[in-house]
Amino acid sequence: MILRIHFKILSIMSKPVLVTILTTLYFLFYAVMYFTGASAPVIVGMLMISPIVLIYWVYVVVTDRKYDTRDLKEDEEFSYRDFPEASEEKKQK
Repeated sequence: MILRIHFKILSIMSKPVLVTILTTLYFLFYAVMYFTGASAPVIVGMLMISPIVLIYWVYVVVTDRKYDTRDLKEDEEFSYRDFPEASEEKKQK
């Protein structure tokens, strides 16, 4: 029963969300290990792996094709899906 729930949750989540959660848990676990006084080789090992975890997380989020944005208008530097008037306000200032 519990295993079915876990598989259902994993199938609902997109890959970037799952990788973000796992990356956050990794760094929280690192912090807990550091502050509880884990052995130096464990801390150094986790520290050495952390750039790989971070780079993979950024890669997965940036290459996600599900996120769609509108095309930028002429002379726009940025765009927000939830606040399209932001670029208009910038022009007025």
